[in-house]
Amino acid sequence: MKKYFSIAEAASITSLPVHRLRYIEKSDPRIKITKIRDRRYYTVGDIDYIKKNYNTSGTDFDKSILNSEDRVLIISRIDTLIEKFRTLSNSLL
Repeated sequence: MKKYFSIAEAASITSLPVHRLRYIEKSDPRIKITKIRDRRYYTVGDIDYIKKNYNTSGTDFDKSILNSEDRVLIISRIDTLIEKFRTLSNSLL
């Protein structure tokens, strides 16, 4: 197993964007990145810590905000607004 992972590899493993990893490493003193020739390298321990303590689930987080009933209601409201917009647009032409 590799000892060090580049920031791009860490981003891929954790499903976090590179800019968020940079923010996390600066704001969390428990993450000790290693710099070799001015490049960031993460250890397996760093990556495990980030995966456990920061949202790395990507779209799962977005889905958990709204339950399915709320999503259906929002979509219905959007459809209603689109229809009203079309009606208004046609009346102006």
